[in-house]
Amino acid sequence: MTNSASLRTHYVTGFKDKCVRQFSAATALIGDIGTHEVVRYLTSNAKHPYSAADTAYEQIKASFCGAGQGQPCGRKLNQFARNTTFITAYESFEDNAEWADMLLYNGDVAAIGPVAR
Repeated sequence: MTNSASLRTHYVTGFKDKCVRQFSAATALIGDIGTHEVVRYLTSNAKHPYSAADTAYEQIKASFCGAGQGQPCGRKLNQFARNTTFITAYESFEDNAEWADMLLYNGDVAAIGPVAR
């Protein structure tokens, strides 16, 4: 029997090339961009550096929504959310676990990388 807290393979579909992507993580969460904006733009989170996914999101959001860095997408959020999502992959279930964020946009992996603490 496999340890339920061990790394396992996760699969993601929906890419332009129709190929499945896989990654290993103890657990993974899919997050919508509205939630991302609420959490990322909290005043208390301003001290945390941007991850590769945060940076890519800000660039894509600026182009799609016309919103500046640290500003919510606004009225185009629902349209933007149709083809944009985050996946957070956790190395373990521990409180001090390492994790990585992936930004999926328009059928591609727009950014992937560890989150600085």
